[in-house]
Amino acid sequence: MNKLWRKILNAKKLAVDTETTGLNPWLGDMPFGIAFYDGSNRLYFEWSVDPYTRKVTPDKQEIKFCKRVLENPDTTKVFYHAKFDIRFMEVAYGIKTVMPFTEVMFLAFVCHTHEESYKLKKLAEKYVGINANDEASLKKQVIACRKKAKKLGWKVGEEVEQDYWMPKAFDKDNRMCERYCIKDSIRTLRLEELYQYGIDDLELRHIYDKEMRLWPIIYEMESRGMHINEKVLAKEIAFYDKLIPIRLKKFRDLAGVKDLNPDSPKQLVDLFYNKLKFPMTHKTKKGNPQVNDAALKEHMDSNVVRALFKYRAAAKANNSFFGRYKKLMVADHLCDGFVLHADFQQAKAKTARLACRTPNFQNVPNIAITGSVEPIEARRPFGPRKGYWWYHFDFGQMEARIFADVSDDEQMLAEFNQKIDVFDRMENDLWGGETATAIYAAKHLLELDGTGAGDHEPVQKLWKLWGIKDIDILDEN
Repeated sequence: MNKLWRKILNAKKLAVDTETTGLNPWLGDMPFGIAFYDGSNRLYFEWSVDPYTRKVTPDKQEIKFCKRVLENPDTTKVFYHAKFDIRFMEVAYGIKTVMPFTEVMFLAFVCHTHEESYKLKKLAEKYVGINANDEASLKKQVIACRKKAKKLGWKVGEEVEQDYWMPKAFDKDNRMCERYCIKDSIRTLRLEELYQYGIDDLELRHIYDKEMRLWPIIYEMESRGMHINEKVLAKEIAFYDKLIPIRLKKFRDLAGVKDLNPDSPKQLVDLFYNKLKFPMTHKTKKGNPQVNDAALKEHMDSNVVRALFKYRAAAKANNSFFGRYKKLMVADHLCDGFVLHADFQQAKAKTARLACRTPNFQNVPNIAITGSVEPIEARRPFGPRKGYWWYHFDFGQMEARIFADVSDDEQMLAEFNQKIDVFDRMENDLWGGETATAIYAAKHLLELDGTGAGDHEPVQKLWKLWGIKDIDILDEN
């Protein structure tokens, strides 16, 4: 082991940063570069990437060294977005980073929850005077490399940031990515020193400590993932694949335009405001007419608008939910079948609540809760693994209970003590005793909202009894 390696291995505190071929380790993206910085010594490893498969071939000795460093309990590892670096090194190379480590992103978030941006470069430029010229130079070079790579048939990433490995692939002596990665590790350590002082000065360390206690639980939650039934998923995708062209044809027929693109704002503006002469009540900041849901909901009495909304609902079901699940799911490492590994973010929402993405498990609609004009049962493919049960803990009405307690509202407190659902009571008062949600759910179960085709036997019998044949029966009724 050379002298520099030994210094890094024996460092008491060490900033770590990785460069990867993408953003999702579960789908095969891998780290190709890693930097260590202890305040004076810098060490960087960069491994070759196959331009046709994007697979990384790391140096075995360097990986062993990384393992010794990251699994050393005597070194405090300092990360900016620790979960990203730790997850990638574990999934790709089996390296399990051990405590202690510091999450600078959490320090930044706790010190200032209304920061304009929590990107490492932005914070470093704002607070420790390190500019982002290295990023601009690297991106410029990578963009040029991507153009050449496409001509050569290389597998190019979706985003420029996913191809930071390319300059060295074209020129083995290129050190642009090395300088960039090392500079990120320097940014990380400098910000850590600043925020460590700030968090004590503001007397907020207890909040940071709480987030760090939660971190391993969130990490394990993501590692385990959500089991998904691929047969149910395939059935939903097939259903909407069949329904989308039917909805599209009906919309075009009613609009009277054979090749109308329902996803083109320009064409929709021409249809609704020029051809159909709808009043223009919603405009963009630049004064252009809008054709989003909010703008068109005022014209729900129009068959054309209802047909467009039905098309959008079907397209949303596949694009935002079922089709997206299929793209993100991977083999379940705990049992047969497939699983989704979402990304839960602790330092995202200004209210300090958890955020979630790829996919967003906190915003998966059922019959009664959907952002679409039609119900989308996007939770249907989810379920417990074989041999397990799901327990559902309902924290509903929490805000109302807090409000009742703080305001000391006698009626609300009495209703809660009597186990009365205050929202149901309010809804019944507004709807004369009938619950709109129940009516909505009943329509969906009977497939009278256009989401089904009467293909379930009980529904078929009722449709036959009622003389219903058209899948979009509600358009005419």
